[in-house]
Amino acid sequence: LAQQMKVGTQLLDEKMAQEEEKRKIEAEKIQKNLEESKKEQGNEITQMFDRLKNENELRRGEIHGLKDILVRENENRVKEIQGVRDALEVNVQTINESMKNDKEDVLKRIKLSDEDLSASIIA
Repeated sequence: LAQQMKVGTQLLDEKMAQEEEKRKIEAEKIQKNLEESKKEQGNEITQMFDRLKNENELRRGEIHGLKDILVRENENRVKEIQGVRDALEVNVQTINESMKNDKEDVLKRIKLSDEDLSASIIA
């Protein structure tokens, strides 16, 4: 009986050792899978961050390009407006001079007409 118990205990110890070894191997597999999952998730997050960073840089470049276009267009409009102002000023001066000359001519004609009328009345 003692021999049977000894053999039974040895078999039980061997079986328990085998089961323990299986559990260790299974635990290592699970741990490796968990670490791989963490790495994959970390890589996915890093990739997403890099993608967002690249898109942000692209948008920033587009914004700078649009700002440059707006600045150039604004400068062109300022030049056009200044040209229109200059032309308007020249035209206003021309009109003023023309009106002054026309006024002087009208005053001379009125004076001549007045003199002619006075001469006609006297004669």
